[in-house]
Amino acid sequence: MRTARRAFNGPGTQPAFAADFRNRDNGLIYEMNSKDWKEGKDLDFSHADAADNVALNKFLWQDRMGNTPMPPPQHNVFAPSKTPLLTDLPGR
Repeated sequence: MRTARRAFNGPGTQPAFAADFRNRDNGLIYEMNSKDWKEGKDLDFSHADAADNVALNKFLWQDRMGNTPMPPPQHNVFAPSKTPLLTDLPGR
């Protein structure tokens, strides 16, 4: 265990840790849901994938990107195949 040992090795003369309290002191850490999001009030977050992903993605995009137009969604897990499927063959 060389890596952990190096962190706790030595005479112990390193300077003390100084915490950054700026967000605690300016109140930002206590601010939550400051934007009113009417479309999201009825979204179901109790189960995975139960919420409307289009509405959620739109809100998240606008929160980060502002009025920049949102690109169209891309729902492709795999690259398009060049080989036809059996259902694409004649007589199927």
